[in-house]
Amino acid sequence: MRSLRNFVDGKFTDTADGAVSDIVDPSTGQPYAQAPVSDAADVDAALLVAARAFETWRDTTPAERSLALLKFADAVKYGLAASVWTRDHGRAMRVSRALDFGAVWINTHIPFVSEMPHGGFKHSGYGKDLSLYGFDDYTRIKHVMSYIGE
Repeated sequence: MRSLRNFVDGKFTDTADGAVSDIVDPSTGQPYAQAPVSDAADVDAALLVAARAFETWRDTTPAERSLALLKFADAVKYGLAASVWTRDHGRAMRVSRALDFGAVWINTHIPFVSEMPHGGFKHSGYGKDLSLYGFDDYTRIKHVMSYIGE
């Protein structure tokens, strides 16, 4: 059975008390993995590492942080959707253009309207649902010409 672990400070770790929980396949009712059950001690350990990382992050310029975050996003092998949160709409538009995701929402997440296409890039699948773009994938165009004459 596969065992999942917490990832803290660049390495996989067990929980402080070793607690785990089975992950069950709903189609069979059988467990197929175990996941860590983190408690307050595990959260505190992760927060200490995050605070230490923030010291370095805080000293970088906004442009350096933006570039680093775009590199992280680009490294994701799936590209279904992303959100950009900022007060600077111009920055949001520049970042949206740079993100390789099928949908990018600005200062919101998961609003859908049927007039807009929805579908991912990269390993998130092929095609677009919703909108007229979705019809194109499910439509076969055929040209039939018949001459009826002499």
